Amino acid sequence: MFELAKFNQTILPDVFFEQAGWIERLFPRRPKVKILVVVDTSVGLSGGFGIGKAVSLIRANVDSYVRFDVDQADLGQKRSLLQVNAAPGPTQPKYENFRFSSRVNGRLVINDYDQIWCFGFAPTLHSGGSDTQVTGSPFAATDADMAALTDWMNKGGGVFATGDHYVLGAAMAYQIPRVRNMRRWTIAEGVPPISGPARFDTHQPADSDQDPKVNDPPEQIPGSAQTDNVPQPVEWKRYPLFSASIFQRRFRPHPVLCGGELGVIDVFPDHAHEGWLYEDDDVNLNATYEFGDVSGDEFPEIDGVRPRPEIIGWANTLADPPHNHDKGPTPARRFGLVGVYDGDPIDYGRVVVDSTWHHWMDLNLNGLEAESPNTEFQKIARYFRNVAVWLSRKRQRSQMLSYSTFWASILAENVQDVNTARPVNWLGGSGIDVIGRVASDCLVRDWINIFIPPRLRYPIPKPPVLPDPCLSCPPIDFLQEAIANGVLREMAVVREKTFNTRCEKTLQEAFSKLDPKLEKATQRGLKAGIKEYTRAVSESEKALRQFNSEVRGSFAPKKRAG
Repeated sequence: MFELAKFNQTILPDVFFEQAGWIERLFPRRPKVKILVVVDTSVGLSGGFGIGKAVSLIRANVDSYVRFDVDQADLGQKRSLLQVNAAPGPTQPKYENFRFSSRVNGRLVINDYDQIWCFGFAPTLHSGGSDTQVTGSPFAATDADMAALTDWMNKGGGVFATGDHYVLGAAMAYQIPRVRNMRRWTIAEGVPPISGPARFDTHQPADSDQDPKVNDPPEQIPGSAQTDNVPQPVEWKRYPLFSASIFQRRFRPHPVLCGGELGVIDVFPDHAHEGWLYEDDDVNLNATYEFGDVSGDEFPEIDGVRPRPEIIGWANTLADPPHNHDKGPTPARRFGLVGVYDGDPIDYGRVVVDSTWHHWMDLNLNGLEAESPNTEFQKIARYFRNVAVWLSRKRQRSQMLSYSTFWASILAENVQDVNTARPVNWLGGSGIDVIGRVASDCLVRDWINIFIPPRLRYPIPKPPVLPDPCLSCPPIDFLQEAIANGVLREMAVVREKTFNTRCEKTLQEAFSKLDPKLEKATQRGLKAGIKEYTRAVSESEKALRQFNSEVRGSFAPKKRAG
């Protein structure tokens, strides 16, 4: 008999995946997500002015619930002929002279990928000039390119896009639906310059001599500050959590900025002149697109649900004076660093935009990585991986939930506590905590949200006006936890049947047939969790009515006798 308890005690996750190669052949296959990183001219996967380190961190596949395959494509000029490298090296492109409408054997290249990441540099214009250098760039997309990419996005493909100051990267991204209205790309939109007081300078003092609170006047913060070991702080958007007391307020970050055991991802590399995102209320929600025969609304409403983009993290720059930046005086300002669009409720692909690719470049990461301990670098690395996880297709994220929950049922500190004999509510709120040993709480809740109707979720759409505190409003957290508990219990059923075998060969056979069983177990757990949740809400409603009646009766004026 295979002893699960002994298995759990002797084989921990890191050993399991790093030293036991057989595990990948034996256990259910992690969902594989394919990412195409598209670059042009100066940006690549090698050198300091490149994103090789970020791509390597994603390719490392340290998360047990997903596997990423990352290819590079070098954007070509219009009418250039696609070249395919069948066996590229780690920093070499698989596709050269790539366009979004490129085909191989009649099939669109982008249809082989789940995500497209855009790191453009063209039109290489740092100041002056005009937007005709963006629209007329040989790297700008054609209608055929945009029609292909738009259709792919509307069918669930995820897009990440960024540039830098002024119009750097605009040629590649300025036309992409949703992307073009979440971040400023053109001169007409007021992109921040490379120098002068209107730039967005996020450099931080490296020591007390550069800090005006300590040294007056302060020494100059040099241009090389972007390469040092001091990151910029990130102001993160707070999403409300259920609080047991009306005097307590708890919050969590967006899943993209959730660092699990590292805490909130509240630092980014700094840079002297970043790009600029549109604030939520400034986004043109009524924008439309038309690329040849392909047209539509960029932010459509389907079945009464209209997802809206939102900024999830901001920078607060340091004013000069009293600070002393090498590029001269500039006022303090607040601007968006990361924005997201969640197309899940209408089955559109998700979008992430970043103010600058310097948050991703090797030269901005090297100093942070060299620190000991390099906790801040690890947070930024988690941000890279979170983007990749969050942008994955809905079905892939559903598989991540199934896979991580199965692992959690095995790796729980006391596997006997996660068993089929316990009712769903016996776990209380610990279901997400148990799964959280494999994936962060924020990601687990995001995966569970796939199964929750959008009208029940915040912030899509925003909830109606409610009293504060609303003592009769069950928080969405309870529903998420009920589903997590139900899925976890059903995974325990699969776990027990799988490990109830007498020889390794039979065990291998059992694991080879697990994938469909995990999906069915997820569906059973979903139903069980919702059933338990609705039962609890109904009983609570009755109890609340009775309690209110007794309160009114207890404090009502007493009638005098006679």
